[in-house]
Parts: sequence; structure tokens; C-alpha cells
Amino acid sequence: KAQLGFYDRGNKIKELPVSSSINAVMGVSFSSLSRLQGDEEHFHDSARKIFLLWGFVMWPVMMGLICVAGDMFRFLLPEVWMPTVPYIQILSLAGLLAPLSVISYNIVKIKSDGNMIFRIEVVKKAIATIVLIITIPISVKAIAWGQVIIFVSDMLVNALTAHRYSPRWTLWARTKDLLPYIFATGVMVGVLAVITMLTASWAAGWVLLVKVLAGVVVYCGVNALFRFEAWQEMMTILKGYVKKN
Repeated sequence: KAQLGFYDRGNKIKELPVSSSINAVMGVSFSSLSRLQGDEEHFHDSARKIFLLWGFVMWPVMMGLICVAGDMFRFLLPEVWMPTVPYIQILSLAGLLAPLSVISYNIVKIKSDGNMIFRIEVVKKAIATIVLIITIPISVKAIAWGQVIIFVSDMLVNALTAHRYSPRWTLWARTKDLLPYIFATGVMVGVLAVITMLTASWAAGWVLLVKVLAGVVVYCGVNALFRFEAWQEMMTILKGYVKKN
């Protein structure tokens, strides 16, 4: 019962950035892409832009959560909740897959019929059931890793099906799109690891503050230095918003 409680708390914390972003992006991307479904060129470019911007934000957020989860719990909650940290770290890996999975699913919903949606849902639920049957008897932590496997399988099914309806939408192309932000996130994680070693004797609150600030500065700094596409697009959006207001 205790392990299930830790799992549940970890899953709820992971869901805060994941579910809120999924709900927002699903609605916006579905409506905007639906209007472009007759123009394959603009349809693909718009889907790619949404994917890039979401991946640009989601990767540092989820990896940052993995890096600061221990400090966050030490600062905010009693010691008894510390066993929740590994569950947050495991489950947060699934959030990295959300951009590709959700955008791919929206492409399928827009371009296919109800029969295809039904078929891929049957496949995904069958995989999830098999994973749960295997992991439940092992341990609660195995269930957490099983959830990551389920997210990976969902992403693969959605992306491969989307490729059927939008040939330029491929796993390799989307992986290449994300590589700059994976690199920037990797640099950020490396800096946070160094900070963890240098601040081992500090109070949890100060460590958390330093890590969050350093993570934001390093990630934005790498993107600004190399002028990655999503960074420039985000700056254009922010400048337009500021000018408008």
C-alpha cells in the first residue's frame, strides 16, 4: 500500500506539466491542422512547427523535473515522502514522448476515418494490457517502468500510422528535428549534475533555487548561442506578443 501511495503521488506530480500541455496542444493543434488538411505542404509545416515548439519546452521541463525531484521533495514535503522521487523520475521519461505521440495522433484523427482510430486504439490497449499483466506481479516500480513502455508503444503506433497519411511525417525526420533541443537539454543536465556535487551540504531550498535558475539560463543560453530554430520561433512569438500588448 505504501509503494502504491508513492507511485500515485509521483504520477500526479508528473501529470501536472504533461496533462496540462497535452490538453492545450491537442485542442489547438487539432483545430489549426484541420483547417489545413487540404494543403499538404502547409499542413506538414504547421504540424512540424507545433511539434518543435512543444518539444523545445517539454524536454527541459521533464528532464529538469527528474534532476530536481529530490531537492523539491526535501524542501516541500516531510522525509516520509522521499520514496516518491524514483517514481517521478521514471514516469517523467514518458513525458518526453508526448509531443510526437499527440501530434501524430491528431494527424491520424484529421486524415483518417473512424475505423483506423478504432484499430490503433485496440492495438495500443492490447499492448498496455500485456505490459500490465507482466509488470503487476513483479513490483510497483516495474509498473512504473511499464508505463514508460506503454508510452513508447503508443508513440510508435501513432507516429507510424501518421506516416501512412502524411508521408513526410517520419520518425527519423522528427528525431532530427529534436536533436538540437536534446543536445541543449543534455548540457543543462550536465550542469545540474555538477551543481548537485558542489552543493551537497547546502539546504534543499537553496539547492532547488540554484538548480532551477541555472537550468533555465543554461538551456536558453545554449539555444541562443546556436540560434536553434524553435528558439528563434519562440522569440518571434514573444516579441509579437509584447509588441501587441
